Amino acid sequence: MKYFFRILGILFSLATIALILPLLINDYNPADQAMRTWSMVTMCGAVIFNGAHFYRRRKDKRGLISVIVGIIILLVVVLKFPF
Repeated sequence: MKYFFRILGILFSLATIALILPLLINDYNPADQAMRTWSMVTMCGAVIFNGAHFYRRRKDKRGLISVIVGIIILLVVVLKFPF
């Protein structure tokens, strides 16, 4: 459990990079909206799990604020943008 949040944060960060690279290379395509939405979800996951790791390790407010902001942005993305 000690490194569980850190490993998930790293995996979500790698997934974000894997989803963003094709979008950066290709020209704008309206059909790429689903990839943009999934990349936002993975970015939120990275923020949430990295923040949770730092909160568990240091017990400071920055990690807790990071988790709260990540959850709020995740809710906005899931409710506003289509998959």
